[in-house]
Amino acid sequence: MAYRQNAPASGGGSGSGAMSMPNRQGKMGTVSSAQDLSEKLEEFQTGMSKMPQVITRCLQMIRMFDTKVDDARSLIRKESEHYAMAKDPNAASTIEIKTRIDSKQTACLDLCEQKEANALQCVDVVTSELQNLEDYIANIDESLFTNMEAEEEASAAASSRAAGGAMTRPAAAAAAAAAGG
Repeated sequence: MAYRQNAPASGGGSGSGAMSMPNRQGKMGTVSSAQDLSEKLEEFQTGMSKMPQVITRCLQMIRMFDTKVDDARSLIRKESEHYAMAKDPNAASTIEIKTRIDSKQTACLDLCEQKEANALQCVDVVTSELQNLEDYIANIDESLFTNMEAEEEASAAASSRAAGGAMTRPAAAAAAAAAGG
């Protein structure tokens, strides 16, 4: 199976750079007409228009986790100062402060893990949408190429029919004279 790089033939200009294969059916399916292509493009644009909202929501969640972690760290700092100033490390109040510090550190680590998971989810969403974009570009390029080939073949067939079926008057007269004469 031959692969084709969807780039302009003249060496200049811009192509998608996407790889496509002849007779390939991608996620969009085969696109048979300009109307279908237009509908698929609108569908893609609708999906892509939601991306800034999704990314913004992910970044807001990350900021929220940052704020919670910063708050927890400042409380840990304050309680650590109290713990460091304690005269008796075995006193009940000192042990209680140490327990609260440990608890807040655990909560802080949990928040960091949630923040990391949220960031990874955001990266996965962007990666998925980029893959969808590549698929759409490859399908659109393939559809345009297929439509251009079909138009060229139809045009060539029409030209050959016109050239073979319509003779000029002198050529028709010469053909009739040769046949009859």
